[in-house]
Amino acid sequence: MIDRMSDEGERADEAAGRGRLAFLGPIPRIASWLGGSLALISAVFYAAGYLALRAQLELLGLAGLVSPSNQRFVQEGGRFFLELGLELNTLLSLLILGGLAALVIYGIARPILAWRRRKRPERVGWLRRWAARHHLRLRVIGFVALVITLFALARDPDEFLAPLQISGLLFEPSAPPPGEGTLSDAESLRRLLLSGDEEGLRWRFREYLAFELLALALFLGSWWLAARWRLRLLLTAPFWLVLVIYTLALPMLYGVLRYREAAPVVSVNAEALGRPEGSELFLLERTEEELLLWDPASRRAIWLPFAGVRSAEVLRIDYLVRPGAGAGGGA
Repeated sequence: MIDRMSDEGERADEAAGRGRLAFLGPIPRIASWLGGSLALISAVFYAAGYLALRAQLELLGLAGLVSPSNQRFVQEGGRFFLELGLELNTLLSLLILGGLAALVIYGIARPILAWRRRKRPERVGWLRRWAARHHLRLRVIGFVALVITLFALARDPDEFLAPLQISGLLFEPSAPPPGEGTLSDAESLRRLLLSGDEEGLRWRFREYLAFELLALALFLGSWWLAARWRLRLLLTAPFWLVLVIYTLALPMLYGVLRYREAAPVVSVNAEALGRPEGSELFLLERTEEELLLWDPASRRAIWLPFAGVRSAEVLRIDYLVRPGAGAGGGA
């Protein structure tokens, strides 16, 4: 009798334990999903931030001098997607207004279309039968039209990636160099950067973003039209290749056209500098043994050992290329 009661008690405890585990069952799955999602988001932010920041450092001529941390890459990736969201928000507002206008036009035209269908029902039925008979032909025509659109609107790679051909901006004169004749796209962008034309640079980035959205729309259209075709992946290869190239290039184009690198402006008292006390320099990087400084007056990078520094004071944070002041205009 006692053994039976103890067995029943053990079974009750086991049942209660299983009930508690069943109650907690979704929590590990949710935690695992959240952990995986955060890891994926961090990886995407890191990749975008790496491309954007490296493009900015290459633009300034500091790619081989400064080594940003992984945390900095993730931070700049988040800033890139924030900027992208703000730009897309403007575009989304325009699309919503266009959609509302289309609904108004449809609401006005619907009674007229319904009246015409009642007057000539045989014509509507004939159109539907014709579309059903020529379904494959219509898909082929639509696909060919998308291919023509892709090759007509897609930009030459050298032209599309022209901003990435600019480098060493900190070592350029602060004023746009005079020139005559037709300028290359890279030279035109260099002048915009040196003159600090933020509005012109913003519109250039929006232009590249529009090409990205166009490539996405063409890819989705081609993927839908080729849904029942055996060689779907091969036939849509030009569309997704262009989309991949544009997608990888977009963070780098953002790094050149929209992102502005800022650094602390410091006043360093050191005999090795050979400059008057109180001179303002940019602090590009600080290691355990030395400071990496940028002198905007002489346009040179200076490695200064800590042993030679008597005192240093941070004055402010400023842009290495201030809008309207040219390269090194922050100091």
